[in-house]
Amino acid sequence: MLDTIRKFQNKFHLDSASEILGIDYRSLALLRVVLAIIVVIDLCMRATDLTAHYTDSGVLSRFDYVNAISNKFFISFHLANGTETFQIILFGMHFILGCLLFLGYRTRIVTILIFAFTVSLHARNPLILNGGDDLLRLLLFWSIFLPMSTVWSIDSAMNTLKPTKVKHHFSVASIGIILQVLIVYITTFLFKNHPFWFEEYSAVHYIVNADVFVSKLGLILKNVPEILPPLTFTSIWLELIGPILVFVPWFNRYFKLLVVTAFILLHLGFSIFLTIGLFPYISMTSWIVLVPPVFWDKLSMWANRFYRHKIIVYCGKNPSVTYKIALLCRSFLSFRKLQIKEVTSNKAAELGVKENRQIFVLEDEKKLYYGFDATKILVKKSPLVTILGFWLPKGIREALFSEIYEFIGYTKYLLVLLVSKLGFHEYKFSISKLGATLSGIAIIYIIFWNMGTLKVRYESMSLFATAPSVVYMPGYSLHLYQIWNLFAPYPIMDNGWYVIHGELMNGEKVDVYNESIGEVNWDKPGVVSSTYENSRWRKYLTSIRRKPNSSQMQNYAQYLCRNWNQSHSIDDRLNRFEIYFMLELSKPPGESVNEIIKTPIWNHWCYGMPNTGND
Repeated sequence: MLDTIRKFQNKFHLDSASEILGIDYRSLALLRVVLAIIVVIDLCMRATDLTAHYTDSGVLSRFDYVNAISNKFFISFHLANGTETFQIILFGMHFILGCLLFLGYRTRIVTILIFAFTVSLHARNPLILNGGDDLLRLLLFWSIFLPMSTVWSIDSAMNTLKPTKVKHHFSVASIGIILQVLIVYITTFLFKNHPFWFEEYSAVHYIVNADVFVSKLGLILKNVPEILPPLTFTSIWLELIGPILVFVPWFNRYFKLLVVTAFILLHLGFSIFLTIGLFPYISMTSWIVLVPPVFWDKLSMWANRFYRHKIIVYCGKNPSVTYKIALLCRSFLSFRKLQIKEVTSNKAAELGVKENRQIFVLEDEKKLYYGFDATKILVKKSPLVTILGFWLPKGIREALFSEIYEFIGYTKYLLVLLVSKLGFHEYKFSISKLGATLSGIAIIYIIFWNMGTLKVRYESMSLFATAPSVVYMPGYSLHLYQIWNLFAPYPIMDNGWYVIHGELMNGEKVDVYNESIGEVNWDKPGVVSSTYENSRWRKYLTSIRRKPNSSQMQNYAQYLCRNWNQSHSIDDRLNRFEIYFMLELSKPPGESVNEIIKTPIWNHWCYGMPNTGND
């Protein structure tokens, strides 16, 4: 049977299934590194609102969570305690795990732990989540079953098994993560079954007129209306044609490169013209799995051609610290031609070093470098650093090198101590039978789930949305749930900004939203999106405004009272305020400037409404 398939492939020059649905090990390593960076950046951004979003002193206490928005299948250990200290500890642990994932240390168990922490963190406050959070969780989930640390990692450097000669990984899990990435765009396309996308081609017009999302550069694009219909046409058909091209069996590697480039440019455009947090960057990250081996091979050949001669590191005998350092340098700095040699007594005398000391000597074009100087040369001549530095101006590149050397110099004793604690292990970068089974089940489950979400647009999909609740339990408890109705079936048609007019106990007027003394400004801001502190706050304020749940607006009002009064003196205590939303409805292309509707939302007294009755 296999021979027949191979003959058929050869006859028609077809690429194999493993080439189409496999993932290059270097792509998986880059995915690991970028996911780790995103996890760390996301945590740092969330930490700025740690009290507001994750403690009982914030906008959603644990009591309010349980009574108002909790899903009975959600699991979150962030709910175990509502204090700021407890959340800081959890954030710190999460941050450390992100750093370990970046380094590729005990990658599989670390990935499982990061996934668990991320699920718990997201479940703590669902009111601030967006599609980027959903995609991040799903990428972390699939990473559990994939060999993410075959290269560029501590695990690969400390691996006692011989490295595999195969360049790509093909398994049920590789099929799963590729399908997951493509499902995002296929279902988005299916959700956009609306004239704005397919007849009028006005969807991008409405997107750039939703000022709540639009950046300063987006406002410029808004003033070039003739380019908006082509952008609508291009984006909607790319979401359908792109995933199809991934499976073209002829010259598949080049079609993948084309598709990956197109979608990265699409999301790069989102990041430039819209302020939607990390979502476009997470989306760009997801396409790393489709970067084919030919890309890495060409890049490696280009980087290594700068140093055609051999580079040799002489170090102490295995398992000395310097031997481990040499292995780590070869792994992380991508040296294809780096040779590692253990120093003998005769060689030590020739090199002018003592055999019983920690030996680290670099021989480069018959020149010898010792210790820290050897490390500096390795960093400077690394193919990886060459590739990264090529795109930077010379001044920035030299300044970056200087910072790296300074960091190594200051921390070398700590780094040596940490490296000395590393042990050698056998890492089998393969998926187990259990992992393959779970991956197969997850593929079926996620396809089932996405078909169910399409019920709102296609009645024929209602069968997938009416299963017993127990069927949906894994989706909610593991946060595999997803709905990719991005700007679908059409972009938002109403947007605006908040104005909160307040009064202190002494009768002085204040702008509560901007935390300033004096009258509020009712005029439209130059950049509406800048009135929201960040994408999390925008999502939260949009959520509580749209959902008919007065308790959440009350929670927000109470938080505003606490936040103001904790940061001001007794004489400047906040007494009362009124929350308004300046509503702006989008108009079709060519129509006049939108009307702004002053909409009262909530009236609040911080210390209770005074009794105005007569005694």
